Amino acid sequence: MAITDPSLIAASSDGSVGSNGNVAQLLGIRDTNLPAGSKPLDMFSNLVLQVGTLGSNAKADNDASSAALQQVTDQRGAVSGVSLDEETTNMIRYQRAYQAAARVVSTVNTMYDSLLSMGLGG
Repeated sequence: MAITDPSLIAASSDGSVGSNGNVAQLLGIRDTNLPAGSKPLDMFSNLVLQVGTLGSNAKADNDASSAALQQVTDQRGAVSGVSLDEETTNMIRYQRAYQAAARVVSTVNTMYDSLLSMGLGG
């Protein structure tokens, strides 16, 4: 709520112009001990400190959890991840084994055809 007319502020305790009795009483409260034994400003300061500390601790916990998650994810990737170099090497090895097997089959087929043409086959 924005008050633009200063005469609407109840600063006077007796209604006279220029009196500041209500404001003086309000300011006096900040130096009065509460039932808990501390002053309102001290309680507010402690509350702000606690909120800041809890917020800072929550952020630190979140950062630590994120770092641990990243480390575990990286470790899992290292164990189960695919190495492109290794996969390429394996593919070339399998391709050469397939080519060698194809040559053996081709050679056996040629030998069998030669035997059949000589009349030695079945």
